[in-house]
Amino acid sequence: MAQGRDYPASNLRSGDRVEVELREGTDKRLYADQIRVVGSDAPATTGRIRNVEGTVERVSLERSMLELRARTGELLTVYVPESSSAETKDRFYRLWVGDYVRLEGEPLSENRLELLAFR
Repeated sequence: MAQGRDYPASNLRSGDRVEVELREGTDKRLYADQIRVVGSDAPATTGRIRNVEGTVERVSLERSMLELRARTGELLTVYVPESSSAETKDRFYRLWVGDYVRLEGEPLSENRLELLAFR
């Protein structure tokens, strides 16, 4: 839970602080009854959407990532999440070094993004 609402575990980010309510089962093992997000030490850039465009410098299908040289000269690492749409994954699999792309991503850190969509 986060802010009184259900919050899927897949939305947790590095730096999120959680509070876990435990209970002991009949087998004497501990189980989490409820997990609450109580704060975050994640970088301030997390949560904002960023639009970038530039030239693909590297593609790694095995790691589901690409490196993009933005028009500003900045080198960005863009990760393609497993939960991406079929259209987004298809577009990623067709990328070549040297392709010019526009994309929308959620910052993970200063020069790393999680791909939301190609534009």
